[in-house]
Amino acid sequence: VGKYGNGPDEFIFGDIIPTTDPDCLCYLMEITRDKLYKLTRKGEIVPYPYSFKSSTSKENFKEYIHNIGKDDFIYTDKSKSGRSIFRSYPEGDSIVCKELCSLQVDPELKSPFAYTGYFAVNPEKNRMAFAYKYYKKLKFMTMDASVIKDIDYDRQKFDEKTLHKVDGLDYNLTHYWGISGCDDYVYLVYSGRTPREVTAEWNEDNVYIYVEQYDWNGNPIRKYRLKDFFGYISVDEGRGTILGVSTVYDDPYTEFKLPE
Repeated sequence: VGKYGNGPDEFIFGDIIPTTDPDCLCYLMEITRDKLYKLTRKGEIVPYPYSFKSSTSKENFKEYIHNIGKDDFIYTDKSKSGRSIFRSYPEGDSIVCKELCSLQVDPELKSPFAYTGYFAVNPEKNRMAFAYKYYKKLKFMTMDASVIKDIDYDRQKFDEKTLHKVDGLDYNLTHYWGISGCDDYVYLVYSGRTPREVTAEWNEDNVYIYVEQYDWNGNPIRKYRLKDFFGYISVDEGRGTILGVSTVYDDPYTEFKLPE
């Protein structure tokens, strides 16, 4: 749905936002313009007049936005410490923006790119989870971030010099590379290699990626190795399947059956 372009109501970098609203399939966000839309169940794109209050400059860094109620959104964004989790919600006639939790790892490093990651929420369980792309590190939190569980597997230092190189981030090890938050568990895609190493293995016909399964309290359950696949995932716990979406294959969809 939608049109690609810089024109009015066209999309360059679109984001899909899950919603609790039964009247629409999801929200759509044009990240470059902080412009929000509803996608109706008839496939219509309708502008949604909601203005996110940013905590920082006019630059757009919002990622992984979740709608948890009417005009109530939780997301990650650039902050004074690099990147943080924010909540924007109505209060009277105004929209309040509240910083819930800083995602900073290194006190000396305040680049939002260093703290790129993947964010999932489960309001029913009062839980949020964040997985870092460039650190082997996870955060499990209550929805207000009053209780935080840090899981720190590897304090490998992010190479700050790569921020000044062309494609410099690709010199860093990619740890977590996706997330799928479900009713009972959260599933995390894990690479553990640099993009260059993945490409070399691909040329040797050695394609794979891992999926780590945790409960919403941050307890590890299982780890899966998806063979002949590298991409993004969405887990359907009801059907017991992992839907893999690849960005490089002609047939992008692969379905994996979860073990009993």
